[in-house]
Amino acid sequence: MTRDVRRYSPGPEALKALSHGDRLKMLGILRLHGPQTATGLAEQLGLNSGAASYHLRQLAKHGFIEEAPELGNARERWWRSAHETTWTEDTAAPGTPEAESMGGYLATVIERQVEMLFASLPAHAGLPAEWRRASNASDGTFWLTAEQAYELSERLTAELVRMQAETPPVTEPGPEGTRRFTVQIHAFPHPGLPGAKETP
Repeated sequence: MTRDVRRYSPGPEALKALSHGDRLKMLGILRLHGPQTATGLAEQLGLNSGAASYHLRQLAKHGFIEEAPELGNARERWWRSAHETTWTEDTAAPGTPEAESMGGYLATVIERQVEMLFASLPAHAGLPAEWRRASNASDGTFWLTAEQAYELSERLTAELVRMQAETPPVTEPGPEGTRRFTVQIHAFPHPGLPGAKETP
């Protein structure tokens, strides 16, 4: 049984607003753990509540989050993610403001993904064998055309989309025996090795 997954395809201005590390972390917390207050997010991220409130207003302004009025009161506002996934496609011409926004967003996303990857390492050795076996750090480099590379990326992404639609939202309790499991995909033209002579 599958479910509808709420996705958001932001424009350049929205991507630019999300290209801030703390805002991206806030959005991740809201998507993973559900509604939060500015005070709660500030404590988790080591920010003052004023800065957290400002970042939340920026995320709301660009459609990433929304208020959760049923949880709030006169003293404190609660916020939730408006979507489960941010969906982007980099088709902007090089040198344009759109390309610049996408580049800044990707830099922030990759930095956050690397942080999460390193954060998972200390616990890895203590995981039960079945969870260590399920973890993976594989890579491969191939000669591909741009079209072949795009098709490969689409196949990998399609599997994540399918899995997301077939499992409960991560803000809800998971079925017995499950835990939150993160899969990251990085696909890119090989940049070459330092000092090595390679064709592009």
